[in-house]
Amino acid sequence: AQDGSGVKAECHVTVKNPKATEVVLNETQHTATVDDVFTLTANVMPEKAAQKVTWSMDKSDILQDLGEGKFKALKAGEVVITATAQDGSGVKAECRVTVKNPKATKVVLNETQHTATVDDVFTLTANVMPEKAAQKVTWSMDKSDILQDLGEGKFKALKAGEVVITATAQDGSGVKAECRVTVKEKKPEIPKATQVILNMKLAFIHVEDILKLTASVFPEKANQKVSWQLSNSMVLESLGEGNFKAVREGRVTILALAQDGSGAKAECHVTVTKKKQEPKIPKATEIVLDSVERNVHLEDVFTLTAKVMPEKAIQKVVWKMDKTDILQDLGEGRFKALKAGEVTITATVQDGSGLKAECKVKVYPPTSLAQITTEGHHTLDWEGNILVLRGIKPDTSVRLHSLQGKTLQQHIATDTEIRIPIGFLQGVFILDTSDGFRVKVVR
Repeated sequence: AQDGSGVKAECHVTVKNPKATEVVLNETQHTATVDDVFTLTANVMPEKAAQKVTWSMDKSDILQDLGEGKFKALKAGEVVITATAQDGSGVKAECRVTVKNPKATKVVLNETQHTATVDDVFTLTANVMPEKAAQKVTWSMDKSDILQDLGEGKFKALKAGEVVITATAQDGSGVKAECRVTVKEKKPEIPKATQVILNMKLAFIHVEDILKLTASVFPEKANQKVSWQLSNSMVLESLGEGNFKAVREGRVTILALAQDGSGAKAECHVTVTKKKQEPKIPKATEIVLDSVERNVHLEDVFTLTAKVMPEKAIQKVVWKMDKTDILQDLGEGRFKALKAGEVTITATVQDGSGLKAECKVKVYPPTSLAQITTEGHHTLDWEGNILVLRGIKPDTSVRLHSLQGKTLQQHIATDTEIRIPIGFLQGVFILDTSDGFRVKVVR
């Protein structure tokens, strides 16, 4: 009151903001990528209404609410963010957010090359980079008859060949990776061994001898490998691969066991005895040839024999000539006259003693066609086609034969002269008599 009495009264007035009639967001739709952070702003209408809003989401696993309208994208998906006025008016606004995975930059397979056998089943795994990119891929093959696609990166080998598998990211980026697969034919199943057979069941050897055993495993397609075992390693020493050396006298059993676990085996029973003492062969002290000189004619074939002393010495000799164009060495001491000349044949004992013996050989040219004068009292002449031998004793046998020894004519002398008709014979012949005369005739 204004009269100075001090009497008064009070009225308490409350001024409130107007109720919200609308909430307006800066975006009603938003697209983000995983790990993106974005902010929504809310304006409450009218302007003088309280501006505070409450943020909420219909899904809690796609976005993280960082407060004050800020959000972080956690994973791909769709979510609705609602901003509600806090004045109790119930007024609100929504923003539909789509979160996408980042685009693929690379696809990595667990294998870029793979080898399989027909009927094998194998799995390829694909990792799309970056890690938060969509991990789904599409599998394809450049050939459809080698592998069967079982889905989810699993494949079955159908037949031998080569094929390229491609994993392509499904996000439309076109990023892909390849694996080259080689399919081989299935190896035939190896049967178990049913029997082992050795090349011998019994063996008798001497100390220091080497015994060689071979093992055959049946059936033939079974694993052929065997392990060797000795019942007494003091008698035999294993050299590997079925070879054994006799170390001392005794008896031992060798076991050959199939290595495929079948238990198939075979045995060889071995007896080892001392080696018999070989008689000592004496060294040669002398070598003697049956001729130290030999006269032959062209085309003659003759033999030299060598005797090595003592008799128990090695009898083998090596034949050599100081000239190689006069005689042909036919082996075993046999020689053939090739042309006229002189040559020395040497026989050397093969026992290392160095002992040798020589024979000097003279090769004469063929006998003249006009007249042949021989040693001693024999003479040989031609009278037309008749060969006349004079100076021969009665009852002497005369033989005309080929170089190969075939008898062409044979006569018995009744006088000191014998006439041998030759007719149309041509070539080289030998005429010899029972009294030791021998000559080559050429016609």
